[in-house]
Amino acid sequence: MNSYLRNFVHQSIYDWVNFIKGYTLPDYDKGECWPRSKNPMLIVTLSYKKPAKSGKPKRKPIDETLPEEEQEAIRQERLKEDELYMYRLEFSPTMQEIHDFYSSALTMIIGSTNKVLDLQKDLMKSLSQEGDQGKPNFAIDETFPWI
Repeated sequence: MNSYLRNFVHQSIYDWVNFIKGYTLPDYDKGECWPRSKNPMLIVTLSYKKPAKSGKPKRKPIDETLPEEEQEAIRQERLKEDELYMYRLEFSPTMQEIHDFYSSALTMIIGSTNKVLDLQKDLMKSLSQEGDQGKPNFAIDETFPWI
């Protein structure tokens, strides 16, 4: 059972890595060669939004006692800030959502592997203690080399 589970986990991780690899460019200088998928892995939607006029911050007037160079620097800085309020690009899904989605596959492999418990507790009831659920048959975590 242990070797079967070990092979199953190894193959699951291997398949996941090969799936992701199919959407990356091989480095031919390092001897890497694999086919690339003709279909996109991810479609990112770009949109821009023009914020409401009330979104612009209220500012104090520029201090007239400052030297002209400093006043001009403040004006330029305010112009840059105002440009940020004109339009805003939004990526959908966000980079964090993409990262969470793809890393969740490995998290699910870890979780499902650790749910398969050692059969000794089921086969030999006398070894079981009250409340003892057994230990995972093949325990892995995020630091396991295959992950």
